[in-house]
Amino acid sequence: MVTVIEAKEVIEQMPEKFSSHQFIERYILCYTWSYLQILKKYHDVEKAHRQIGVFLLKKAKEEKLCIEKTGTVLSENIFGNIDEVASWKRKNAG
Repeated sequence: MVTVIEAKEVIEQMPEKFSSHQFIERYILCYTWSYLQILKKYHDVEKAHRQIGVFLLKKAKEEKLCIEKTGTVLSENIFGNIDEVASWKRKNAG
């Protein structure tokens, strides 16, 4: 699963406001091997991505990632499909 250290490193590369899809895309680029292990565990891309979203929400509530959920947005996933996903804002930005 995604670690807090990995997530923090990815978040540092994100714009001030970002979607869960944008986080996942950057995570895949930065931690391809870890992402493949998540896919192997869940055997399904949607389940794996949902778990990453749950991780972000849980760790944000625990204040470990310095992000806050700002609502939801329509966002394009890695397959080009539009879904409603969480939107985030870095707390230390601006």
